[in-house]
Amino acid sequence: ALFAFMKYAVLPLTDGETLSNGTVTTVITDYFGPVAIGAYLFDLKDGGMGLVDAGSDPGAKAILAALARRGKSAADVRAIFITHQHADHAGGARAFPGAQVYVLEPDRAAIERRGITITRGLRDGERLDISGTVVETFGVPGHTPGSGAFLVNGVLFLGDSAAAAYNSSFQPNTIMGSDPDQTVRSLRALVDRLRLRRGEIRHLAFGHQGTLAGLDPM
Repeated sequence: ALFAFMKYAVLPLTDGETLSNGTVTTVITDYFGPVAIGAYLFDLKDGGMGLVDAGSDPGAKAILAALARRGKSAADVRAIFITHQHADHAGGARAFPGAQVYVLEPDRAAIERRGITITRGLRDGERLDISGTVVETFGVPGHTPGSGAFLVNGVLFLGDSAAAAYNSSFQPNTIMGSDPDQTVRSLRALVDRLRLRRGEIRHLAFGHQGTLAGLDPM
């Protein structure tokens, strides 16, 4: 019943969708039952690539294929930002040994227990310069203690803290996670922080669903 809900009640993720003037590309890395598992490649100003989430496949085959279509390889991925500790978002990081890997500090230990080296645990509000491209970090605890959102190239990546419903509405994730009520509080706080910056946000991106335009749906 849960799989049916997740398949038919949400906006489907589209493989190869480009966002924010082509600087972000959606990759369907695998499926969990009928549910797509997404990752996102983003362009860096120096010609390298960044990655938000990495799927569950330790070989990251779908991500490598997406890179190859861009004339890139694993060596071009400079940094990976993981939205939270679950294996379907972190497992593929193993395929990019040259990349710096980041997650919010509360989820760091759980990922490292899977043999993935985290460069450094992040804090809410941090801004990292990755080869000239700024990635901004927001803590949104609830789905996991260290769930995070990342703003880069005009896209706000929300992982599994929320979803896009089939009617293109924004839905906090109150079905799954360690503390769904905390998820709602975290998302409300994030909206308050970003309200005056809505012009910077072109898209909302999620771990398993299609994207929404702008901050307004949130």
